Amino acid sequence: MQVQAWSRQRIEETALPGPSAVISMADAPDQLAIVKDQVNVVARLNLIFNDTTEEYLGVRPPTVEDARQILSFVNAWHHQPYLIIQCQIGVGRSQAVLAALLKINGQEHYKNVLANGTYNRRLFKSLLIAAGATPEPEPLVSIAVRIKYAPDRLNMFILSMKRQRHENWELVAVTDGPNEGAARLVTSMDEPRVRLIQTDKRLGRWGHPYRQLGLDACRGEFIGVSNDDNYYVPGYIEQMLNALANADVAMCQTLHSNVAWSVDRVGIDLGCWIARASLVRQVPWPGDEYTSDQDYMRSLVEAAKGRIAAIQKPLFIHN
Repeated sequence: MQVQAWSRQRIEETALPGPSAVISMADAPDQLAIVKDQVNVVARLNLIFNDTTEEYLGVRPPTVEDARQILSFVNAWHHQPYLIIQCQIGVGRSQAVLAALLKINGQEHYKNVLANGTYNRRLFKSLLIAAGATPEPEPLVSIAVRIKYAPDRLNMFILSMKRQRHENWELVAVTDGPNEGAARLVTSMDEPRVRLIQTDKRLGRWGHPYRQLGLDACRGEFIGVSNDDNYYVPGYIEQMLNALANADVAMCQTLHSNVAWSVDRVGIDLGCWIARASLVRQVPWPGDEYTSDQDYMRSLVEAAKGRIAAIQKPLFIHN
């Protein structure tokens, strides 16, 4: 069986290479492709990655059960000349399935096939698990966050972390003095990836006096910093790690929910970067002045010596 990854546009406009089993993936039923060459479709599996709850904001990541359906379909129709794997936009998810099938069969060039993007690596991992293979471990990413506001802000931040497609993360939340509300929230959420560090004295000054404490507590291979009134889109960590493959610091664009903010095309927000821990350890937090976060970013960029990746997408929301 020859396996090919196709886009929706291609399968709707191009004849199939021959008798084919077709796997179609979409986020909604009305987005499923209308195959042009129906004559050569021997069998078809349609997978819809939508969600009726608010957990994933309408689109859910592929599950191991989805992966089992894919593998069962492939096994049932492996005698067909072609397997066409088709997804909604581009070929990202299609290539994730193709890469997983290659790895399951022991073909190392799967690494050249796996595409970055929405849920691709989650689908790839789910297929390996469904096949009984062991996925490669994901690197631990630490985010050190300052707690300043009411618990509802921290709650939103934690929820944005729980929705990350990259699952191996830890949130190091540091209070500015005793904070019973934050403690109750973290306890009630029962999320082992969230660690709360309560300090004894409120010092103010934008939370900067305790920034180094948070950085020192991070255990990840990669580290980022933020504030509790911000949040990330679900693909933040995943896309930042993709960019860090050949860099020491990755930065993304920022959206401001407060329209009163002025447009700044040259500044770097504190929460829009992730760096290798080895680099972060070389750059101490500079102090507790208002501009300390910008001073830290400048020092981090200088220490990176050009090994910086910029993602031209707004993956971080500043409130």
